[in-house]
Amino acid sequence: MNVTVYNLFRNRTGGWEPVGWQPEPRIRGTWSILSNCIITILLCVWTAVHLNTPEYGGKTKQNIRKVGWLFVGVLAPELVAFMAWDQMQEAKKLTKNMRKAHKWTNLHSLYAIMGGFAFSSQDLPTNFLRDAPKRKTLTRTGLLLLARCDPQAIPNLSVTEIEDKSKADGFKKLILCLQAGRFLASTVYRMSTGYTITLLELNTMIYCICALFVIIFWWNKPLDVSEPTTI
Repeated sequence: MNVTVYNLFRNRTGGWEPVGWQPEPRIRGTWSILSNCIITILLCVWTAVHLNTPEYGGKTKQNIRKVGWLFVGVLAPELVAFMAWDQMQEAKKLTKNMRKAHKWTNLHSLYAIMGGFAFSSQDLPTNFLRDAPKRKTLTRTGLLLLARCDPQAIPNLSVTEIEDKSKADGFKKLILCLQAGRFLASTVYRMSTGYTITLLELNTMIYCICALFVIIFWWNKPLDVSEPTTI
């Protein structure tokens, strides 16, 4: 395909100058390095951070917590990765114990650990426990106690019902993995062939590695669940 580009501003009196197809420059500019690294870092941090379910009526606090954890993810991505690993280990232990009394998966455990189940007193008479909170999150220990004493009280949620509460599905998380993997592959290739990389690119590599670990550990954890399942 013959593509012709006209120079409109070089010489107004000399007529049109047809210019053929021009290849892209073989060197990287400052803007391309900055934009690529910043976009990758923000994408990694924003998608990787999975907050717990907010308290009753605490939507504003949840937004503040989201911003706070974004700063934590930027300043210490390895801390978020460690928390994801620790929560996944806790979820495996909960799944092992809950399967004895209830149909349970790691998705249910992650949903429970993030505050997905809560006791609600809204339907009780106003003169009963008047000063009690309207909603109280069920902890891991409380869930195990309830499963041992009254397993039928635990809502029988399906995997689909829990996944519907999440604001991000596997496809969105896959996009993050592809972006982080692409950046890692291109940077490692430059290092292996003797090309120089900037300190910003080296730091972005760390963000990508931490984000990949977080996504692996929290792949089944629902993202930004606004309301828990009440009991």
